[in-house]
Amino acid sequence: MLGLRLSLRSITEVQEVANGELLSRNEELQSTNEELETAKEELQSANEEITTLTEELRNRNAELSTLADELSNLLTEVNIPILILDNRRKIRRFTEAAQRIFDLIPTDVGRPFGDIATNLETPDWNELIYRVTDQLETVERDVSDRDGHWYSLRMRPYKTGENKIDGALIALLDVDRLKRRLIDTEESLRSTEERAGDQLRESESTIRTLLETASQAILAVDPGGRIVLANRMAEDMFGYSKQELLQRRIETLIPERLREHHIKDRQHFFKKRKTRPMGARFDLFGRKKDGREFPVEVSLSHIQSDQEVLAVAFITDVSARKQAETALLKSHEKLRVLTGRLMSVRDEESKRISRELHDVFSQELAALSTQTLL
Repeated sequence: MLGLRLSLRSITEVQEVANGELLSRNEELQSTNEELETAKEELQSANEEITTLTEELRNRNAELSTLADELSNLLTEVNIPILILDNRRKIRRFTEAAQRIFDLIPTDVGRPFGDIATNLETPDWNELIYRVTDQLETVERDVSDRDGHWYSLRMRPYKTGENKIDGALIALLDVDRLKRRLIDTEESLRSTEERAGDQLRESESTIRTLLETASQAILAVDPGGRIVLANRMAEDMFGYSKQELLQRRIETLIPERLREHHIKDRQHFFKKRKTRPMGARFDLFGRKKDGREFPVEVSLSHIQSDQEVLAVAFITDVSARKQAETALLKSHEKLRVLTGRLMSVRDEESKRISRELHDVFSQELAALSTQTLL
């Protein structure tokens, strides 16, 4: 009986322990169920996010597909040679119009651009691409193909949607007609300029000849009075070489007593420029290198040079004319004296003849009177 109780007690204790473990397991299972429930909710939320992302990705793919179709149609339909290179200088895409010019075939996509022998006469492709991709420059220049057809080459960096540089975009515009017109115009202009240059040189030679062979001394003077041009007659008239004249002021060629007045006249002339004779009603004099003075006549004019207005003086040495005028005055005086003498002699001769005639007539009248009386 005692043994049975002990056995029952042992069984009871074992059952209680088992119940405790079962209770603990139930709690753990409940906790696991709760965790699974939470994980399920999280998984459901993740599935929803994935579904949303999938939908967005599908929409993006549809947009990209549409853009790709539009770009493909654009590149196919546009009649402009366009070539796109990636950042490794490999061919990414090109238009049909670019195939002939760059000598491309569809399988060239992915090939290095440097391996392509283009029809364009452009030997410095590597430098141009470097300027575009590395220095971010926009390159524009006129190039021709091997047949002499002209294009306007335009290169600019190829940018992604994130504004990153991912290669280069090369485009060509057909400017052959415009270029040829420009070349023809330039050649015509060059020919015109050459003819104009020849005419100008001929005119300059003619003017230089006229200056050097002129019978008058010709001097050009700037507003400060400095001589900037002198002809050969000016050298002969004043006794200075051309180099000496070009280093002097115009007042050097004027007697000292007249220089101060001449400076005022020169300043007045530049304020009121007018072609006119100089010093009307006054005797004008020049001064030679050796100090001798001589009478002159001066006509004034002006010209517009590249930078300023120049006064031009046409100077005539009237020494010979003055000497002739003096000699003429002396001759007139001598003639007046001679005329006076002749008049005096004529008067005396007339009186003598009158007396002789009077005596003759008196004698004849007396004789006639005597005869009459007889």
